[in-house]
Amino acid sequence: MAASALPAELELAGVSTVRELLDFLEVPDGLWTAFVQQVGDPGHDIRLIAALPKSVIAQGAIQASTATGAGFSAVQAAHVGLFLADI
Repeated sequence: MAASALPAELELAGVSTVRELLDFLEVPDGLWTAFVQQVGDPGHDIRLIAALPKSVIAQGAIQASTATGAGFSAVQAAHVGLFLADI
């Protein structure tokens, strides 16, 4: 059986805010900041991000740029995407 990149449901049982999930998945603050500059800041409410259409999430990752002005690398986009897949 192939391993999943996503954590098990039991591992996420205590996670209830955006910050807790970002910390759990070790998403760098700079990546998250760049992403929310494109799609808007959900604050601490995971439901607001969960309600976004996948096309908005993908476009946000495409348009986001790091502090150096570079677009996200494939790994950086996947890191943000991993957060969004867990919601």
